[in-house]
Amino acid sequence: MGDGAVNSALARLARRERARADLTQEEVAEYAQISVRTIRDLERGAVGRPRRDTLERLARGLGLAGRAADEFVAAGRSLTDDEVEETTISEGTPLAQLPLDTRGFSGRRAELAHLDAVAADPELATRAALTVITGPPGVGKTALAVHWAHRVQRRFPDGQLFISLDGPDPMAGVLAALDVAPDRVPDGTPARAALYRSRLAGRRMVIVLDGAQEADAVRPLLPASPSCAVVVTARPRLVDLVAVDGARPLPLRRLSDADARDLLAARLGPERLAAEPQAAAVLLARCAGLPSALTRVAAEAEFDPDCPLSHLTGRVPGQARAG
Repeated sequence: MGDGAVNSALARLARRERARADLTQEEVAEYAQISVRTIRDLERGAVGRPRRDTLERLARGLGLAGRAADEFVAAGRSLTDDEVEETTISEGTPLAQLPLDTRGFSGRRAELAHLDAVAADPELATRAALTVITGPPGVGKTALAVHWAHRVQRRFPDGQLFISLDGPDPMAGVLAALDVAPDRVPDGTPARAALYRSRLAGRRMVIVLDGAQEADAVRPLLPASPSCAVVVTARPRLVDLVAVDGARPLPLRRLSDADARDLLAARLGPERLAAEPQAAAVLLARCAGLPSALTRVAAEAEFDPDCPLSHLTGRVPGQARAG
């Protein structure tokens, strides 16, 4: 098989994959760290048999990873014109790491709208959308981030990553999820961060970074791809992440009385609250708008549906405290 047959087939495959990813030649060149001229020459079949590392870069630039990238490289070195019609690059199973959505999630309409607005901001056409949700313990930071990520997952068809920053080596875990073999994980945070960003180049993903204590723990996990959205949760106010990295802050407060009641009603049913309005009012007051306290009270009540709500008021501390 001559180089011309390989190059013509590769040109058609590269054009098709770029159209699938909805990328311009300039964007592929930027993500792949290849010149635009090389991309153009590849797509018109004017390059001699491409080197393997060039094909690997092109695969990354097209947003392919893991098995899909390996198949692209192999296809690029072996296809003929007759074979390209039959060949597709498998997408694999999109990553779906989000925890379960919160049952009976209520309220937070303004906060959800804020997250939607950040993800759709036209000013972010060249960088990932980044929001940092801050607030005291029990106020529902993780629940909000996960709920929003579930809501928008169709806008990010390449999958969802959930990364707990409490673990000993979050980067190693996420690279494994992105199909990087253990023996190919480089030493040192900068090299790992570069590989992580390369794996996400051109991919449309939503990423939740949970439990950040400082901006430096977040930065290596921020993708460069503008097709990604990142939500960080943190107790401290990560001012550096806003000032230096352009994150949009979203301070989270306790639920309003109406939203707290809606949450309890969603779990227990409005009839049960209406049957004991005084006891329900006491429970709501003692939970003080903290979703964690409200869901715990609801769980207690669900375990014993015949137990009067008035019997549960003594199981809630005088007033739930955040902090």
